[in-house]
Parts: sequence; structure tokens; C-alpha cells
Amino acid sequence: MKRWWLEITLKSDMCAASGDSENGLLDIKTALQYGVPLIPGKRIKGSLLNEGKEMAENGFINPGILERLFGRSGSACPGNLLVRDAHIYRIPRSIFGFSEGQKDVVVDDYHEVLRELRNCPSLKEIQIEEILTRERTRTAIDRERGTAQDQMLRTMQIIPRGIVFRSVLEMRYPEVAGERETLEYCVKALRHMGLGITRGFGEIACTLKDKEEDISEYAPVTIMHFDNRMIELQYEIQLDTPVMFAGDAGLYEDCSSQIPGASIMGALAAMFIEDHALGNRAHEDENFHRIFLRDGVQIGYGFLKKEEKIFYPCPSFLAMTKDGGTKEDNGVINLLNKKSGRVRRKNIKKQICFNEEESVIFMAETEKEVRMHHKRPADRAIGHALNDRFEDGATDMGQFFQYTSLSGGQLFCGTIKGNPKDLSLLMECLEKRQGRFFLGRSRTAEYGEVRMRCWNMQDKKVATKKSKEWILWLLSPLLAIDWNNGDIRPKPEYLENQIEKTLDCKVGIREHMLKYIRVGGYNSKWRLPMPQYEAMAPGSVLLIQCEREISASELEGIRWGWGTGRGYGQVKALSGKMTEDMMEAYVLKDMEKENIYKNRENDLIRGLVESWERKEQVDREAHVAYEMLSKRGNLPNMTLITKLIRLVEEGEVCSYGEIMEAIQQIKDNKKKEAAEKLMEPCKNQSMEAIRIYLNNSKWKARREA
Repeated sequence: MKRWWLEITLKSDMCAASGDSENGLLDIKTALQYGVPLIPGKRIKGSLLNEGKEMAENGFINPGILERLFGRSGSACPGNLLVRDAHIYRIPRSIFGFSEGQKDVVVDDYHEVLRELRNCPSLKEIQIEEILTRERTRTAIDRERGTAQDQMLRTMQIIPRGIVFRSVLEMRYPEVAGERETLEYCVKALRHMGLGITRGFGEIACTLKDKEEDISEYAPVTIMHFDNRMIELQYEIQLDTPVMFAGDAGLYEDCSSQIPGASIMGALAAMFIEDHALGNRAHEDENFHRIFLRDGVQIGYGFLKKEEKIFYPCPSFLAMTKDGGTKEDNGVINLLNKKSGRVRRKNIKKQICFNEEESVIFMAETEKEVRMHHKRPADRAIGHALNDRFEDGATDMGQFFQYTSLSGGQLFCGTIKGNPKDLSLLMECLEKRQGRFFLGRSRTAEYGEVRMRCWNMQDKKVATKKSKEWILWLLSPLLAIDWNNGDIRPKPEYLENQIEKTLDCKVGIREHMLKYIRVGGYNSKWRLPMPQYEAMAPGSVLLIQCEREISASELEGIRWGWGTGRGYGQVKALSGKMTEDMMEAYVLKDMEKENIYKNRENDLIRGLVESWERKEQVDREAHVAYEMLSKRGNLPNMTLITKLIRLVEEGEVCSYGEIMEAIQQIKDNKKKEAAEKLMEPCKNQSMEAIRIYLNNSKWKARREA
């Protein structure tokens, strides 16, 4: 697949609106990722498509090639072009207040730098945001009076001019004649993006550059067994971009905290169909039918992995006290222990990693983000969506919507079970793509890019404890089924019967704490929803009593219920003795509070830290400058002050000396002397102090006038 860098240089301030705001401070916020500006991929793709439609309507490019490149709304076949978020690449030295001798800051590995930023103890998100963004105000004009409307002042957050962003563009399939040329035309034509493009904002320059092929570190998997015995592979999935799966509250309101096995299975099925040219008759292929339609391969859910720890949905028997615990009480409540009593408690919403040997419960939370999007009306003369202002008879006035997704940069892991032949066929599909593919919704722009690697499970020769009493902790949804009549309902007795039959042992469910969820899905090939079933939800627990002693591996090694190919029915077995444990010895540890900062030696972090330290110094200097200003009279007129402010804010000068040189170019001696006198208090002051001083001078001159 061919890949390019799309470089976007800001020729003026730009606001890539996120749909968010800050009450009382900002009415419109630009898109940010931990305080660092970005341009969403959907915004870029939509802007390129808009320019392409303009040229197609005027006969400059072929409409058919444009549709093949970008896709058509409602079509089963997506376009050939994939567009990623544009991340910050080059930041001018003036943004940080660097001196002339220092270079612009270049960010080569954005994701690595972002991880360092998140863990940097000396930088907070709000600090990064204050340094890398600016605020601009605007108002609406009363047409009758020709003046500003009352109570219509709006503050907009912008990305300062001069910053360069980079996005990755990629062809999903081999290029067809005319696609490259059409893409280049669209890139050259794209001159504006974001809000306020008719008011001087959002002027950009775009260039398309060939991207060198990434040196892949993908290691092929060698299947160690060649008989028909079921074996298990471990997998890890790295999210390179945000990835979106429908959550309990639906696609637009929530996102799953785990990677559903069905999504991975669907992606692998698409690869298999493509590699074996099965087309619409895939169900007739013996291998495809066995692997994907008859649960021949069981693809487990992907669970969050942090610091070599795997986190699962919290079991329903664990809770916390309302006050979070004291020195005498760790705040952990075991609801299976009847002696725990009636205490004010709250559920543990985070995912946990249970360490029985060390009596520690680690907690972590999957990072999620909400992004706003809009679709323009069919009438392209209307520049923005109007779905909140429908007119009579209007059919397509555009729409606003939002997506909740898993944030990029996270790591998930799980297992795949199957016979060696079937697993080998799937590994061939992954190897052909170097482990790289797309998951979830909206995969052609902004979302869904992942990397997956698999390896053989190591046979750990660990003495497995046996017991007659176990706590079954559900890690994924479980579809309990009556195998006699095919009834699928969340009845504990259905699971009880299956365990008895599978383990050949009399089993009784003594107690259960169940939660429920509806599972289904969508078949993108058929473009039809799948059947909906009520299932036992992840986190549910069942206390089972067995007639004979069985091991934890016997229970964990089997996917229970129906739909095991999609990852349903995965359990973890905990010791039944935990019903007697009050958990006084256990310690709760939140992984979010144990950040590890590994390296500060990169230009962006160093620039941000220095800039913030300078800003704090500037605040003190600005106070002094204001005091000097308060004792000063005979300010020059506002026009002269405004010119000096513009000189400073547009980055044309970077020091007091450069400002004085610019002042010497003023031909009018009176204005020159007035400007020199105005700038006298600013000697040996920073650029930020000078900016504040000049703005204060402007407002004072306005009051005096």
C-alpha cells in the first residue's frame, strides 16, 4: 500500500473546533490531545473531498475517480483513501519564546513524545494547552445599527500560525490510473480549513511527500503442534489511532472498555476472504465455514495491559466504602462474606488486576475520548450543518454527531484458541500485512488503525491448586444455553448443566451475583444486524460447589456457553476461600497515580518546561511593568500601540533589540520618539512581558481617549 506525508503549514491562526467549551472562559475549543493541538482526520478528508467536488463540478477532474478515491455515502465499499489525524510536527521557536540562536522544535515520533508528556511530573495538561494555543475574541454585528450585538462576544481558542502538522495518507488497495493525480489536485486546492475562514482564520498550505516504508518488526508465528489438539496463542494489539466499538449505551454515547472478540474475528474474516478471493461465496468455503461460522477458532476479548499487568472487569463481589477507607480500614468490601455487614459502599468502576499472593488489587481505567463531527448539507453552498434549524421540506441539512472511542497508544492482550491448521491460516493473513490492520467503526479516516502480534503460549509448569469450591469470575459476556433445545437465556442452571457434562462431575451453584447485558452485533458483509441475546455480563460471579476436586485450569481452559468463537464465555477461577476473607490484608493501588517518567530529554518537553518557567517569571515581570505603566502618562495614540502589538504577536520579532530595530524604520520622528519612550520600561524584559505591557498600554490609552 502506497503511503504519503501530508504536511499542513498554518499561514494564519486556525481553530479546528472540537465542539467543546469551557464555561466562562472559552466558547469554542480547538481539537487537543493532552493539551497538544491536532487536526482530526475526518476534518482533513472532508476538506479534501469538498475541494475535489468543486473541481469535479467544473470539469477539472473525473467524478468517478473522485468517488472511488473517497467513497460514496451509504456504499458497502469504502473509498481507497485512508486519512489519519494530523499531528504536530514543527513548532516555531517564537511559540516558546526562544532566542534567535535556537532552532524550531521538531517532533519526529509523536506518539512516544505524547506518552512522555502524559507522565512528565513537571507538566500538566492545562500548562501545555496554555503554551501551544492562544485566545481570540469575536462578536456578531447588528445589521441595523452596524455595531456589535449585545451579549454576543465569543472567545475562540486557536492554534497559532507557523505550526506545521503531518498526516499520513494511504491507499487501501493498489492505485488505479488517475487516483494519484486526483489526490494531488485536491491537496493543492486545499487552502483553508477550520472555523472563520472568511474572517482571516484557517489559511493553510499543503504539500504531499512520499513516505518511506516503515521497517517492520513483525515476527512470524511458528505453530509448534501439528495434530488436531486445540492450542492457544497469546496476542497483543497496539492502538495506533483511536478505535471505536459500540458500548453498553450505544455507539454515540459509549465505547467498550475491551476489544470485542467479534471485532477481531470480523477483521480476520475480511483478510481471509480477500487473500483467498472468496467474494460473496465465502460461506461455501470449507475452511472459512469451519473457522468463522462454526467457532473453529475462538478469539478472546482484548483486555487492557499496563506495566505488564492485565486488567479485567471488576468482579461484582468487590466494592469500596463510601469514604474510600482509612488508616485502620483499607476500604475494600467482600460482598460474598456475610460478616461484611451493611456498610455504605460504592462500586469499583475501574478494571482490576487481582494479585492473591501479594494481597494487592491494582486498578486502572481504559482511556477514552469524545470527538465531535459534522456532515455538511447536500447543498454545498451552505458551509455548515443546519440540523438544528430544519426548514419545511428540507431533506438533507447536514448533521452534528459525536463518537466515543478508545484513545490511541494503548495496549490490549488476549488469547486465540484453535487447532494448528486453522491458526496457521490466520497467521498467514496477519504475516502478509505485517500484523497491521483496522478495527471498529469509521476506519477510513481518523479511527481504527492497530498492530497485532501473536506468539505461542509458554507451558508454565506450575502446581495448580485443586479445590471443590470455586468462584467463577466472568471476563466476557456469557451466553448460557440449554443444549437440549437451544434456548439461550442467562439462567445459571444452563451453565451448571454444561459444567457437569464437560467435567463429568456433579456441580451445584451455591450463590451468584449476576449482571446482565444484551449482545448482538452487525454483519458488515451482509449489511444486516445480528440476532440480539441477553447474556451474563462481564464482572458477574458464580460460587460453584463440585463433587470432586478440580483445578482452576480445568475451568479457565474452556470457553463456556454459546458464541465462543466471538470471545464469549471466558472465565477466571478464584479460590472459594475468598468467601471467608474480609480482605483486611488487601491493598488498593491505582495505576493512574503511579506514573513512571522515563525521559525528559526531548525538544518538545524541554521547550514546554522552559516556556512555562518563563511564563511564571513573566507574570512577575508583567506586574512590575504594569506598575511602571500606572505611573506613566502621555501615552502615544492607539494606532501606534496596535502596530507594535501586531509586530510582537505575529512573531516578526523575537527580542527587545529586534523591536527597537523595527522602530528605527519609522520615518515620522515624533512617532519614533513616542514608540521609543513607550518601550523604555521593556528593556531586558521577555517577549511575553512586552506583549502584556503593550496590551495594558492599549487599554489604558483607550480609557484615556
